[in-house]
Amino acid sequence: YEAQRAEILEAAAAAIAEHGFHGMSMRALAHATGRALANFYNYFPSKEDLLFSLQSEAFETMTKSVQAALESVDEHVDRLYVFILNHLRFTADHRSVMRVLVHEASALPAGRRKTVRLLKEGYFNICRDIVASILSAGCNSPGATGAASLDPMEIERITYSVFGMLNWSYGWYDPKQHGTPE
Repeated sequence: YEAQRAEILEAAAAAIAEHGFHGMSMRALAHATGRALANFYNYFPSKEDLLFSLQSEAFETMTKSVQAALESVDEHVDRLYVFILNHLRFTADHRSVMRVLVHEASALPAGRRKTVRLLKEGYFNICRDIVASILSAGCNSPGATGAASLDPMEIERITYSVFGMLNWSYGWYDPKQHGTPE
């Protein structure tokens, strides 16, 4: 069941990435995955349920993966490298999912969008804490400007800049052409 469900989510990500959430039909997706439409609804009762599962499970996966990867890393800059590497690995393995996360964030109704946003914020906060630790370490170095480097808005801007670079990598990054995420 779980393997078939994962297969459906991957196919849905590809279909949504190509046609948009509103341009993808459950009937076409069921056909593309070789399932009868009635059977398809056993996995996902609605298109909204499918999109919600796709988005929430992606953020849960990315968060758990990066947390595990960071467990044994202590150096601040190394932690940023591990975060970026983990994100790029996910992008390389799930290009369509990343496109859906970037472009279909507002397609869910408010309640579900809030749930996904909270998951997204949890993932964002991991990176933000890494950025803050790098800036904090810089504040303690000789010649540092002190408290100005720890401005919460600056930490947020830098973190958004990191995500600005990472989130759009699905559009150009191809491991076959550009090499491994490492």
